[in-house]
Amino acid sequence: MKTFKQFREVILEKSLSKSQQKLMGMVYAYKKGDMKDASDEVKKIAKGMSLKDAKKFASTKHKGLPEYKK
Repeated sequence: MKTFKQFREVILEKSLSKSQQKLMGMVYAYKKGDMKDASDEVKKIAKGMSLKDAKKFASTKHKGLPEYKK
């Protein structure tokens, strides 16, 4: 049986839409300190994610992704 951490890593491998990838790019930039005036939503997401997880989401390629997840 997988531990919670292993299960979580499977879920957090990539973004499921272009909009999610863009949001995670902002989260990643905020976590790195490159984005000073982030929205409250970005700050809230960043608080609950590690830099490594944000990078995984942000590095997803756009090709083949829908604009929004339904």
